[in-house]
Amino acid sequence: MKRLIWLLILIAAGYGVWRFYPELERHARNLTQQPPAAPAPADPTDLIANGVLGKAQPRQAARAASPITAGDAASLIEKELAARYPKMQFEPIESLVGNWKKIPPSAFPRPITLKSPATLTLNNGVGTSTLEAGRKVVALAATPEGNLIIAPSQDAVMRGTVAMKSTDFQSVMVAVYEDFKKRKNAEVEKLRASARLEIEQKSTSSTSATSTTSSTSTTPTGSESTPPAAILAIIGPRPQQRDDLTVPAVEKSIATRQQSGKLSEPPAGAALGWSPLRWTEIEGEPYWAVNVRYTARTIFGQFPTEAMALMRHGMVEKWIYAGTGEPLP
Repeated sequence: MKRLIWLLILIAAGYGVWRFYPELERHARNLTQQPPAAPAPADPTDLIANGVLGKAQPRQAARAASPITAGDAASLIEKELAARYPKMQFEPIESLVGNWKKIPPSAFPRPITLKSPATLTLNNGVGTSTLEAGRKVVALAATPEGNLIIAPSQDAVMRGTVAMKSTDFQSVMVAVYEDFKKRKNAEVEKLRASARLEIEQKSTSSTSATSTTSSTSTTPTGSESTPPAAILAIIGPRPQQRDDLTVPAVEKSIATRQQSGKLSEPPAGAALGWSPLRWTEIEGEPYWAVNVRYTARTIFGQFPTEAMALMRHGMVEKWIYAGTGEPLP
């Protein structure tokens, strides 16, 4: 009887395996053949780390393999330029001059116009002279009380003290400040445009280097490579530039400018950064050039500034503002 029971159990087990094995096999095959999970979409914040700008960093292999569109790259370039050359933030002029009671000495001398008659005297107090309203004079300084010390000209021996509101000094300074803000904003835009062009030129150069051409190539203006022999004859051999990008010839020029005793730029020992040395053309003339970033002291406070030192034969010949091309004072 026991043998019969075990025989029935074995028959039932065999039938179960025969009946359900194909389903188990199909289920196992499906599990092993499922496609891998799709990679996470590219995060724009990772694009710089993946080598679009700057040095690539080992972040998320799945994201690094994701394609980077031209739009993403252009957006990151603009963000990089905005970070390097931020828009200027300007305070109201009243805050900068202490509600017209703390006008910096660098605001003088300043040509102004009298709104009311003013009396001037000689230094010894012997002679006097009265100037009518509408007369052009020069403001030489301001007093803590809000008055102006004026003279018919900067070198005149006669002086007078008038109320600031008796002149157009405030409106003159407001106009100067507005012009200053426009020039600073234009400087930022030109610096961004120059850097953007440099990036585009390097990208084009890299693309061209990968293809062969039968035509003779010309070194572009602003290149960090060696200029043609005809240019080298004019500007001399490449000046020394250290590993930290500082240039001894430029540092010497900065020190010499500071010895003049004036408020010269750039300030000695206060450079915030240096650009790679390159050759360029300014108004059709070739030079070795390097940009120096620093904080400039102005009538209206301190502002980030970038100047370009132009060199020939190992000496700085001139300084210009990198954004506007205007000569430094």
